[in-house]
Amino acid sequence: MAINGYESGIIVFDNHVMSALKLDDFIELNPDECVFTFSNDITGGSSSLYYGCETTPGPPLPVGYVDSELLEESWNLYLP
Repeated sequence: MAINGYESGIIVFDNHVMSALKLDDFIELNPDECVFTFSNDITGGSSSLYYGCETTPGPPLPVGYVDSELLEESWNLYLP
């Protein structure tokens, strides 16, 4: 995704891995679905929002949306 100009990272769940994309603008399509964002602000400085991006086969999900079952797992965001 970096080749297309996006800053990206990897989100590691207990039993799953997905991409994370830094987006300047995000339009929520359906407020009833799970939008998953991560902040890289761990020092109290400026932060950026990274959105989950599912890349595995299954029902297609827009960038920023994840399966609600994943929200029950612990996770870590890794940035380059």
